[in-house]
Amino acid sequence: MNSLKPQSPKISNEDRTPLTDALLELLAWQHKQMDRLEQEILKLKGEATKPGIKPSKMNKYPAARAAMKAIFMCSPRCSRVFH
Repeated sequence: MNSLKPQSPKISNEDRTPLTDALLELLAWQHKQMDRLEQEILKLKGEATKPGIKPSKMNKYPAARAAMKAIFMCSPRCSRVFH
């Protein structure tokens, strides 16, 4: 399953037609379907799949991070958590 993905050609706006847009959209849909099916196969085999972990929102709110740092800086052991 680890074959090289061919690179899609860069199509200028002048060369784009409704047909090329539809074909590119179809290719994107097929790619998503193949990813989903590969993950399902791995799941059925009992092998590891991609984790569904959401990115942390802590970096978006620096004021909240500073407040949490102030609260949890109660001991030297806690200071390792917030660098």
